[in-house]
Amino acid sequence: MQVQAKHILLKYNTSPETISNIQERAQYIYDEINESKRLFSEVAEAENMEVQETPLFQKGQFVPGIGMASHINNAAFNQKLEWVSPPTGSGENVILFRISKIEKERVQKKEEVENTILQAIQLQKRKLKTADLSQTFRSRLNSPDDFERLAIEDSLQINTPDPFSMQSYVSGVGRDPKFSGAAFRLAKGEISAPVEGERGYYILHLIDRQTMDESAFEAVKDQKQQELLQRKMQTVFMAWYGELQSQADIKDYRDQYF
Repeated sequence: MQVQAKHILLKYNTSPETISNIQERAQYIYDEINESKRLFSEVAEAENMEVQETPLFQKGQFVPGIGMASHINNAAFNQKLEWVSPPTGSGENVILFRISKIEKERVQKKEEVENTILQAIQLQKRKLKTADLSQTFRSRLNSPDDFERLAIEDSLQINTPDPFSMQSYVSGVGRDPKFSGAAFRLAKGEISAPVEGERGYYILHLIDRQTMDESAFEAVKDQKQQELLQRKMQTVFMAWYGELQSQADIKDYRDQYF
């Protein structure tokens, strides 16, 4: 089975006032949808909030546009079509989502998978060809000075990204563990063997390696620890509160007293 969801994403920078304001706004939007029976998109438009829609995703997998959020994935697969979630935390975000489509597990027709299979075969052929080309190019590199010269001769693209960490996004590459892992194993000035990444093959020449500034880290360590702890507590609370609210049988009798 696959699920598709539309969601409203409210971002915040960590501070008690900001978090409280975002929570109140998210709760107001949720109440408007459920108590006033207004459409998800209608309330979002009235609040000047952008509604984003995910592609179909599977149980236990990455939620496109949100990330690895198991509590959101689990909620989506345990509720019915058109269900609207209470506000729930995900990292530095507060999210409300509506289940907009549910597709039951089934065997796909030949016409539906034909293009996908063809593209996979073509991709594999290109990968094999690129692997041979990258190996040939690497064998011609006798020194770091050859790197740029031979790349220009062979009309190959040279990309020099800004400094990056093991987990960070790399310009022109994306988040690719194989690429980052290969880069961090190199010594300064060293050239790698061909590296098969998610987008193709890479040959890396390590220009520089920056060491961590210990004094700068110590200066902000306690502050960052508190921010991370507060963010984690907020995420856990929002997930717990959202699950509690989704299971509660709440009846509204305010009109009898006010």
